[in-house]
Amino acid sequence: MINKNLIKREIINFTKYFGIGLAVLGINAFLSWLLIDVFHIIALISSAFLAISIALIKYFGYRKVKLIKNKFKIFLIISITSLLLYIGLSSLFIDLMKFNTILTVTVLTAVLFLARYLAFHATEIIDN
Repeated sequence: MINKNLIKREIINFTKYFGIGLAVLGINAFLSWLLIDVFHIIALISSAFLAISIALIKYFGYRKVKLIKNKFKIFLIISITSLLLYIGLSSLFIDLMKFNTILTVTVLTAVLFLARYLAFHATEIIDN
């Protein structure tokens, strides 16, 4: 038998995760535009700065909505691993294998988004 409370809790947790992710996506887009187009900081430096900033914003956002436990080290390992996978896989598929950029970025973003959520569960940092 399916535990309805478990399903309800999982829907609530994923909604929190999705909501923070969506908010951070908007923040990242705005800050990228601001740093690169307005302040003319090169993309390499802007992206490095934003990757760190966005990870911190996500962590404190997840903590604020009581999604994850106070386990920053585990969160950071998952986030860095995801970022490195994104960089490596996007380079592999786009640069080397010549896949369509928009399709590749969309699929990688979605897959790694779900993978991070599953990794949070596997490492038991989701605060139930």
